[in-house]
Amino acid sequence: MQFVDTNVLLYAVCPGRSERPKAEVAREILRGGALVLSVQVLQGFYVQATRTGRAHPLTHEEAVSLIEL
Repeated sequence: MQFVDTNVLLYAVCPGRSERPKAEVAREILRGGALVLSVQVLQGFYVQATRTGRAHPLTHEEAVSLIEL
């Protein structure tokens, strides 16, 4: 099993070109299976992904949908 940190989730949804290599690695990790996530990681993802200071914030609905996956 592989524990997934908040940053992996955030990079996976990052649309920026400068972060594309990190996003690709993050998505590959998430496709790998046998993953472990904590409630704290999911909470951190939601807070960071939806914050207004983020370049491309997710909506509440988008973030919740991803967390439910």
